[in-house]
Amino acid sequence: MPFHRLPRRSGSLLAHRSIGSALARDRVRRSTRLVLLASLLGVVAATSAAATPYPTPRSADELACNLARSRNGDDYRAWWDRIRGSSTYRDWFWNRIVPRRTDGACAAEVEQMFWQEAVPGNWSSVPALAGWDWPSGGYFTQTLWLQAIPGNWASGPAQSGWSWSSGGYYTQTFWLRAVPDGWGPRTYTLGTLRDQSYYRYFFWTGAVAKNWGPRGYSLGRLSGQGYYRFWLWQAAVPENWASQPRESGWPWTTGGYYTQALWLHAIPENWRAWDGETGSLGRDYYATGGQGHYRVYFWEYAVPDNWVTQGDRVGGWPWGSGGYYTQFFWWRAVPEDWAPGADQSIGGIPGQGHYAFWLYHFAAPRGFAWRSGWSVRGSRDASYYLFFLHEVFPSVHAEYAGLARLTSGHLEGAGTPAPVRDWFDDSASAVVVLTFDTEGSAEQSCRVASLLRDEGVDATFFVEGGAAGALSGDATWRGCLAPFDIGNHTRSHVGGAGFDVDPSGRRALFDMKDRDFQRADLRLLQTSIESTFGRTPETFRTPWCDGHRSFDGSVVSAMDWLSALGSSIPEGSRLHTDSSIATISAYARSRGIVPPVHLADLSVGAAAYPFALATSTRRIVEVPFSYPSDWTGANIHGLRRGAPPDDWAADYLVNVWKRNLDEIRAQNGVMVVLMHPWISGASDSDLAGLRSFIRYAKRLPGVRFASLDEVGRAFGGR
Repeated sequence: MPFHRLPRRSGSLLAHRSIGSALARDRVRRSTRLVLLASLLGVVAATSAAATPYPTPRSADELACNLARSRNGDDYRAWWDRIRGSSTYRDWFWNRIVPRRTDGACAAEVEQMFWQEAVPGNWSSVPALAGWDWPSGGYFTQTLWLQAIPGNWASGPAQSGWSWSSGGYYTQTFWLRAVPDGWGPRTYTLGTLRDQSYYRYFFWTGAVAKNWGPRGYSLGRLSGQGYYRFWLWQAAVPENWASQPRESGWPWTTGGYYTQALWLHAIPENWRAWDGETGSLGRDYYATGGQGHYRVYFWEYAVPDNWVTQGDRVGGWPWGSGGYYTQFFWWRAVPEDWAPGADQSIGGIPGQGHYAFWLYHFAAPRGFAWRSGWSVRGSRDASYYLFFLHEVFPSVHAEYAGLARLTSGHLEGAGTPAPVRDWFDDSASAVVVLTFDTEGSAEQSCRVASLLRDEGVDATFFVEGGAAGALSGDATWRGCLAPFDIGNHTRSHVGGAGFDVDPSGRRALFDMKDRDFQRADLRLLQTSIESTFGRTPETFRTPWCDGHRSFDGSVVSAMDWLSALGSSIPEGSRLHTDSSIATISAYARSRGIVPPVHLADLSVGAAAYPFALATSTRRIVEVPFSYPSDWTGANIHGLRRGAPPDDWAADYLVNVWKRNLDEIRAQNGVMVVLMHPWISGASDSDLAGLRSFIRYAKRLPGVRFASLDEVGRAFGGR
C-alpha cells in the first residue's frame, strides 16, 4: 500500500510533531523563566548582600551595622555575642561605636540598644567577673558596671553638668543621664517609688549598697569602699549632680537627683541592697537590725565623722567649717523638718521631719555613733547625737534648746531631798511601794495579790487597756485587785524596741504618739477603769519606761491636761502621781546595773525622793521607781529570779532590791519597786523571791509599805 494511502490514526507522526513542537515551546518558555528567575535572584542577592552582616568587618562602622537590628534583623544578636571574643571588636565597640565616635549611620542605634537592652537584658552571658554578685551575668552588663564606668573608658570632653573638664563616656553618661533620667526597663520599686528604672534600681540596691567596683577608696575612717559608694557620698550628693526640679518636700526649686533621692527617700525609707543585706543601728540592748546601707552610713559615719568638709558655712553654723552632711543635718534637715511624715510626732505634734524624729527618738536615746569618753551629765561615754543635742547646740540653736527641754525639762525639781519623816510618817525610815504593771493573765495577778494579802502589805496595780477589758467581764480577777490602788498604764500599751512607728502598729512608744492620741488614750482608760472598779485612777506609769525613754514632756503635758480637767467632766479624769522615771542607787551603779544608754542619763540619780514635775500647773507628783525592774534585771542584766539562798547572793534580783532598799533607807527616802505579775507571779519560785524581799523589808525598823496613790497624796498635800 502506498505510503500516502496508509490510514491516519491518532498518534500519527504529524500528531507527534505537534506534541514535539509544544514540548519545544515549553522548554523555551521554561528556559526563559529560569533565565528570568536567575536574573531576579541575582538582583535580590545583590540587594541582600548590601544589608547582610559584613562577613569580616573591616571597620567600626561595618561592625556597628552588623550589630544594628534595623540592618541585620536576623543575625544581630550573634554579632553581639562575638564582641567579647575579639580584641579588635572590643576596642571598636567600647571606644568608638557606643560612644558614637564614628561617622557611620549605625552607631546611634547600637548605642541605644546597648543602654536600653543589652545591659539591662544581660546579653551574652559569661561567668562572673571579680566583684559581681551573681555566678554569671551578661558580658556587657558586667563590663559596664565593673570596668567601663569605674575605669573612665572612652574619655572625652565634659558633658553638661560634669564637675571636671573631661571624663569617660560611660562614666558621664551613667551618672548624668542613665540613672537620673531613668533609662532601662521601668519595672522596679524603690521604697515608696514605683516604676523605677533598671539603672536607678541597681545603682541604689547593688552598686552602692553592695559596694561594687574597685575598692581602693576611703570614706572618713572607712577603708575598702567601692567606686560607686565613694562617689555617691563624696561628690554626687554634696555637689548636686544631675540637677532636676524639686521633689515634694525639697526646700529649693531644684536639686541634684542623687541629693534629693538620698535625703528624701533612701534614708527615710530605708532602701536596702537587692538581696536584703542590712546592718544594725543602736547600742547594746537597743541594737536593731534590718537597717539599709544608707541609714547606717548616714547616722553612724557621714554626720558624726564630718564627711566632705566644706569651708562655706550653712547659715549660722558655729564653726568655720564642717562636713556637708553634718552641717546640713543639724542646721537644715532637722530644724526644717525634711521628709515629714504624718506618723512622726515630737512633743505630741505630728507631721515632724524624719531627721528630727529620728534624732530625738532614736539616735540620741539609743546610742547611735557611740563615743568613748564623751560625757553627758557625768556619764563616762555617750552617743555623738546625745552629746551635741544636750551639751552643745541648745545654747546656740533654739530648735535644740526646745528638744532638750522636752527631754528633761520636767525633771528640774528632781534631787531635792524630801525625807519621808517630813511628810509621810515622822517615825518612818523608808517607804516601800510595790507596783505591778498588770499585762499578764488573771491567774498571775491573783497569785501576786494573794501573796500581798498574806503578807499584809499594800501595792499599786497599773492596768492597761487589754487587762481593763478582761477585768470588766471577770469578777474573780476584779475581786483580786479591788483592795489595791489601781493605776493607769495606757489603753493602748504601745511600745517596742524597734524603729517601727507605723501609727496602725503597736511598736511606737507612747511619747512618739501625737497629742490627740495621748490624751484620748489616757481619758478612755480612765473611763474604763472607773466603770470597772467604781473609782478613777490617780496614778500613772507609761509603758516600757523601765527599758526605754518613753516618758517625756509630751506625756507630762497629756497628764497635766487630764489633771486640769479634774471633775469638770462627768467621768472624772484626774492623774496626779506618776512613776515612770528611774532612780539608780550607788550600789547598782557600782555593779553596772544601770538603764540602757540614754535612759541612765535621764534618771534622777540616787536621790530616791518624790518631786513635783515641772508643768504649767505643778499638779503632778513624780515618785521615781528604783532600777532595775524585774524585767530589766533578768533580761538586760542577767540577774537570777526567785528566792536567793541568803540575803547576800549578788546574782539574784531580789538581793539587788535589798541593797537598794538599804541605801534608800539611809536617805530616808521612797523605794518604788517596778514589777509585772507575768514575771514576779509566773511561778512559785518567782513568788518566793517577792516574798523574800517583802519579809526583808518588814524586818528593817521604820520601813512602811504604801500604795503609790497614798505616797502621792501625802507628798502633794492632797
